[in-house]
Amino acid sequence: MSTCTAQYTFTAWLCVFYCVKIVNSTQSLFLWWKLRISRLIPRLIVGSLIFSLSAAILMFVNPKLKQAASHTSQHSTQQMSMVIS
Repeated sequence: MSTCTAQYTFTAWLCVFYCVKIVNSTQSLFLWWKLRISRLIPRLIVGSLIFSLSAAILMFVNPKLKQAASHTSQHSTQQMSMVIS
């Protein structure tokens, strides 16, 4: 995972946190989330950070993985440009 992808992941977790805190609902799922989200978000962010760092270390140790990830990224970008066109 690149730094940019990690930032998107952290942003997504914070958006979920604020959404759960803002929403007023009597649904049991939202009530359960509201009670536990403050303790859960730091764990999710640390888990995402560990995953991101381990992926970065693997790509640093094995350059072939980095080339494969770069090729996959370029290929998906080309496919998206074809779909948009």
